[in-house]
Amino acid sequence: MMVARLSRYTIIIISISVMGIYMPHFYWKAFGTSPWRTLLLYSSPYQKFVYKEIKVAHRFRYGDETGKMYDRKGFEELLPFLYWKNLDKMGKLPITIDGGTYDEDVIKKGRQSFELMPRMFPDKHPQIKLYPMFDTKRDVALLQFPKEMFRITDGRMEFITASTNTIDEHLSDMLTNALKTEGFTFPARLIAGKTTSMKPFDEGYFIVDGKNRVYHLKRVDNGPVCIRTPIPENIGIRNIRISENNRREFYGTLLTNSGQLYLISYDNYRLIPLPLENYNPDTMDLKMLVNPVYRTITYSDENRVYAVATDRDYNVIARYHRDMPVVNGKLVKTAYSVLFLFSIQPKPDTKISRYMSFDILTNGWPGLIGIAASILIYIAYMRIKKYNMKANWFDLVVILFTGLYGLIAAMIIRPEPWD
Repeated sequence: MMVARLSRYTIIIISISVMGIYMPHFYWKAFGTSPWRTLLLYSSPYQKFVYKEIKVAHRFRYGDETGKMYDRKGFEELLPFLYWKNLDKMGKLPITIDGGTYDEDVIKKGRQSFELMPRMFPDKHPQIKLYPMFDTKRDVALLQFPKEMFRITDGRMEFITASTNTIDEHLSDMLTNALKTEGFTFPARLIAGKTTSMKPFDEGYFIVDGKNRVYHLKRVDNGPVCIRTPIPENIGIRNIRISENNRREFYGTLLTNSGQLYLISYDNYRLIPLPLENYNPDTMDLKMLVNPVYRTITYSDENRVYAVATDRDYNVIARYHRDMPVVNGKLVKTAYSVLFLFSIQPKPDTKISRYMSFDILTNGWPGLIGIAASILIYIAYMRIKKYNMKANWFDLVVILFTGLYGLIAAMIIRPEPWD
């Protein structure tokens, strides 16, 4: 009898844990209390910030920083460098801004976008430390994915042939010697590159050595090209992210331990500081949009979106921030607190780090109402079913500490099959 009861309550506890994760989630899904997602942009022709707020079921609203609202076509005309294809179909290209004329070709060549999200940081998620080294052929347009993957050990750079799982000693020695010639100190602290062939060309890897010096290494016509960059050793590098683009203005971004974000310029690896205020790289998604006239950088968390517009030299033109509007009725919130004594939710950094961990969040005193109602319902249920209240007194203890979850579990996982 004791083993049977233990089995029942084990299943009840497991059921409560599962409900604590999923029932609150589906509650919010059902009642549509999620925040609107705000896309904040800078209008080059009108020199003001505009936004598009997006909610589920393709609901949109468009406006600007002054409070003026727009329809979709009016909004797109504010952003000709983003919606240039639609404007071209309407016969509104080329456009003129500050005396400059921009047609399709100029717009396409002057555009670039770049994203940086917390989950992209190597220190936030596990990595397989094997990387492809593309071989750029001067007489071949397309990049071919290499058959070797490399790793950097305590004393060398090793290339492993994927098909045979053997080390290519010739290639390993060639690239290792190229690094050593430039003074590289093993092991590598950071290896940064774009590991896909879906890019216009390859810039190889930026590698931080054991003494925090930054090296730029790539492979051209099966030969190494290694440069020790002048990036300061004491800057405190946390992350480097590469983004090859035909504009060839910058290699990518460099993030320091203090949270300062730089662009790595093609101008002798000069660091260009981005003028970001209130930027937290651990919690905020960042996106940069480049067009022929301005640069717009937006970064946001779940509550607020910030934006800064700069000129071509990254001098600040304007700043703006906007709180994310939340569709969240008071009645819905109160009902949630009454129904669910607690919820089991992923920790805030789970989406960022990709490691799964949970917090138990309580909903305060309104949950006591839910507990009282659950106990009364269960007592009535026991009497209707004519169950022995004294024999199953522990059900009430479970409900006392878990509320609705315990009520559902105790009613579904009935006592009699375990007797």
